[in-house]
Amino acid sequence: MAQGRRPRPGALKPPLTVIRIQSHAVGGKDQPEAERKPEQLVMRPEIGAESPLWNDRGHMVWLAQLPLEPELRRRLEDWANRAGESDWDAVTVEGRVLYADLTRQLADRYEVTWDAD
Repeated sequence: MAQGRRPRPGALKPPLTVIRIQSHAVGGKDQPEAERKPEQLVMRPEIGAESPLWNDRGHMVWLAQLPLEPELRRRLEDWANRAGESDWDAVTVEGRVLYADLTRQLADRYEVTWDAD
């Protein structure tokens, strides 16, 4: 470099190594994605609940926070609103269909289990 010239900004800095960390995974912010477990969600019908999904700490998970197709989100919201219907068998049959669709859409990020009890 010629005397008196200033180096380009960043010219003396080493290249960065980027490790993608996903905030929805369990295991700590400093662990690479491949070493962390997917977040656990439980799907269950609950009378009066605005969402049918709960995290492993027992907190309701808002459907708007999840990467769901709008049609599935709408179907899940409708189903959650009908959870108190008298025909429990119909609610659980529809819930199992929704559960299958939900697990397919979230398989790469979440582990979803079904709990109809």
